[in-house]
Amino acid sequence: MFDEFSIKLIDKIKRDTVIGDPTDTKVNLGPLALDRQLTLLKSQVEQAKLDGAEILRGSLKFKMSGEMSEGNFFEPIVTSGIRFDSKSYETEFFGPVFNLYKCVTTKEILDMANRSDYGLAGTVFT
Repeated sequence: MFDEFSIKLIDKIKRDTVIGDPTDTKVNLGPLALDRQLTLLKSQVEQAKLDGAEILRGSLKFKMSGEMSEGNFFEPIVTSGIRFDSKSYETEFFGPVFNLYKCVTTKEILDMANRSDYGLAGTVFT
């Protein structure tokens, strides 16, 4: 479904993400601030799956072990296939969730970007 670049991006996220105690200088992804944020983010990803998304990387079953097991940790998730007419397309995921869309033409890219009222962050890889 995705090209070699997308696969490399997914692999990089997996390889380079260090989840844990944010005071550890090796860690680049700490916990979410609140329990309710974790609950909301999990429900948003579940809704995305109902809306046709496929999880390409990550799991909602992720759990830290040891002293970190009580934290609000969320493994980075990469999805594809969220339909433009779905609730999930209009949802801002406030956590490490990457939604990939493949566009072939510039018009497709602009049409996709203009379908949403939101856009805190977006990246185009060519």
